[in-house]
Amino acid sequence: MLISIIIPAYNAEKYIQQCIISLARQDLPQDNYEILVVNDGSTDSTLSILERLSKEYPNIHILTTKNQGVSAARNLGIKTAQGKTLLFVDADDYMAENVLSTIHHTMEADQLDLLVFNYCYHDKQGKILREFDWRERNNMPVEIVSGQVYIQVNALPSTVWTLAYRTSFIKKKELHFIPIRHEDEEFIPRCFYFANQVKHINLTAYHYIQSETSFIQNYKETGFFDYIKAMDSLQQFASKYIKEIPTQQALAKQISSKLLMNLRNSFLFESTIQSEMIKQMKLKHLNPTLHKNKRIYNFLYTYFPSLFIMYFRHRYTRHRSKYQ
Repeated sequence: MLISIIIPAYNAEKYIQQCIISLARQDLPQDNYEILVVNDGSTDSTLSILERLSKEYPNIHILTTKNQGVSAARNLGIKTAQGKTLLFVDADDYMAENVLSTIHHTMEADQLDLLVFNYCYHDKQGKILREFDWRERNNMPVEIVSGQVYIQVNALPSTVWTLAYRTSFIKKKELHFIPIRHEDEEFIPRCFYFANQVKHINLTAYHYIQSETSFIQNYKETGFFDYIKAMDSLQQFASKYIKEIPTQQALAKQISSKLLMNLRNSFLFESTIQSEMIKQMKLKHLNPTLHKNKRIYNFLYTYFPSLFIMYFRHRYTRHRSKYQ
């Protein structure tokens, strides 16, 4: 088996067929790859749609569980996967035509642990808003390098579906998803730290659709605290495993930057939970100002958190109004 494609699906009746057909009609023989759909306790017609499609495409395998969330569904997929390469696809997205053979041949020819590819970003009507090409980032490595290089130059992707993974690498390193929202941003740095062979390929392989459901879920109040938990888990991983100073420092700055972004997003949604967010970050010894050169950020955060919130909110609001 060459490729295993893992798709968590919960109440996905509106879009699962488009997703599955994009995977079933690829440029590899169907017996060379498997489509593992984890039906995560759906209560709509998702399962019946999958059962109908599996009669037409025998490489579709349905795993039905009680509702446990995306992380558990992906972990089950990893455990079950038989392919040499892993791909993760969200049920409301789809793959581009005729890309699996290129992904497979690149992974095998270069003996990669991870392969980074490009994607298109759509609105909910399907209109392409942007084609995201990783080469537009000046810091993106152009050769095969270790995953630590990606960390050190701040070139990590933030989503698992823009990567292909060597299955034996994932299983050997016992890499899995933790059961919280924003699990991708906790999982990916760990993968890159252990990866010896990573490459970017100029291939637009994935179509991401921003649905209202996913957008709202990410920015519920619980989502802001899940983000803090994800960064705490990543910081604990770094403390336990990362010995290389340049990698330690680079990841610490990235965690700090992401935490400040999380705080900024709470302003965008007019939330009033910033004091509790700072309390949680301090309890976990997380510092969202570490990456900032201005000492006032760190001083206010450390000694006057209420003033820090006011100061940061003011700067954020002023910056926003400047570009509106």
